[in-house]
Amino acid sequence: MVWRYQLNVEAQQGPQATSSSRPWRGFCVFTIVGLVLGFVGFWVAPALPDAYAGYDRDVFGGTMFLFVLWMFINVHHYFLDNVMWRRENPETKKHLFG
Repeated sequence: MVWRYQLNVEAQQGPQATSSSRPWRGFCVFTIVGLVLGFVGFWVAPALPDAYAGYDRDVFGGTMFLFVLWMFINVHHYFLDNVMWRRENPETKKHLFG
């Protein structure tokens, strides 16, 4: 959705606004960066405090920080999506649904 939205924004601004003459190259870079950030955000970042922080693993299990970070990311994402991708949002309506 984000990629389609951006392509529509650039298409409406004209050919001089296009970020790349080869959109698939930009999409591949976008995908790779997303996968790397997703891996770091969902696995590496929570695994480090889980490995080194002292907490009662009998009570909270061995993946407390994994749970906390995943919940934070998902709740944060829910609220952002609720605002950004509404059909009533004029920018979204113009470039994604138009």
